[in-house]
Amino acid sequence: MRSPGDAWRAHNPVEIVFGAGSIAEMPRLLVGRSVLLLTTTGATRRGLTKRIADLMDGRRVTVHDQVSSNVELDQLESAAAKLAPGPFDQIVAVGGGSAIDAAKVLSYLLLAPNPGALRNYLERAEPLPMNATPIPVMAVPTTSGTGAEVTPFATVWDRRRSVKHSFTFGEPFPRVALLDPELTISMPSSLTLTTGLDALCQGLESLWSVRSNPLSAIYARRAVEVSLEALPAVTRHGDDLQLRTAMMEASLLAGMAISISRTTLSHSISYPLTLRYDVPHGLACGFTIAQVLRFNAEHDPVRIDRISEEVGAESADVLAGRLCDLLASTGAYGQLSALVPSDTAIASLAPDAITPGRADNNPRPASVSEIECILVDAFDAVHKRAGQIKHRRQAVC
Repeated sequence: MRSPGDAWRAHNPVEIVFGAGSIAEMPRLLVGRSVLLLTTTGATRRGLTKRIADLMDGRRVTVHDQVSSNVELDQLESAAAKLAPGPFDQIVAVGGGSAIDAAKVLSYLLLAPNPGALRNYLERAEPLPMNATPIPVMAVPTTSGTGAEVTPFATVWDRRRSVKHSFTFGEPFPRVALLDPELTISMPSSLTLTTGLDALCQGLESLWSVRSNPLSAIYARRAVEVSLEALPAVTRHGDDLQLRTAMMEASLLAGMAISISRTTLSHSISYPLTLRYDVPHGLACGFTIAQVLRFNAEHDPVRIDRISEEVGAESADVLAGRLCDLLASTGAYGQLSALVPSDTAIASLAPDAITPGRADNNPRPASVSEIECILVDAFDAVHKRAGQIKHRRQAVC
């Protein structure tokens, strides 16, 4: 329980438009006459890029559809060199978290003197040389998981150096988030699962975050409740608009929550998993979520039990079991068993798993040796539930 004198703050300036068919509202939400449409080759292949461009109401539209998953520093620099100076009155990002994160970064980088300014900011903390306000971004998510449409940061990967960066210059919130659940119906089951796991983990981590406050907790609890119910069902019934709407709501609310609280240890551990073994982000977060829950419960059982009760479980132990059941029944454990080679290999990630701003936002500090235990227990749980190896030690699941 918070002390009466504890102060907290929250800020989220994003205009949110939510609902099936709401994509039709795009024309009234656009500003200016020149638009950069930032998306993926998949969106172009499915005809979505043309559909969005046709809504631009006679504006001059430049399409850049080369955004890949886990957007990389080199790609952003290349895009900036190709597209600058524009000029663009607005960026419309259509896609998952990577497309929206790319738009956030480019909204600043396209106005900087040279693309190398991004590397200087990320690697040496040099301020971006800006002489103008950033280009406003409209975020149009086509997945349900990251909540990037309402967060003030963007993830940038540098695979050449095996580094994950967080872009936070100026708090790059989109100006508008346009969320139409109909755009997510074409998502394959595997992507539905991995993005949905991100929303679930963000909600849980927000609840126990050091920076949690009463407002973030309201968003996070609802995100977790909806995800626990809707995610297993939507992976089986992807054409159900009600389930798609529920998961888009969970993703949005989880994003609202972490825009205040940030994430914690499961996210911190996820980054080297993605860098070394190409584990999709949400799956990498889900890999240790039950183990981190138990780890935190050992430190503060009263608080973690209360959090568990608030999202519909009798205790932390019951919630951990429910998370493991979800991961097993949806096939997440099966995917993970094919990606993570051995317990020795997974334990070797521990020194790289302590990410500033994430690990130190966890209510219980974690040493390298403790993270090794979390990783190995998670590995054992994966293979035990996937039925591929005999269980060798007592694990949390």
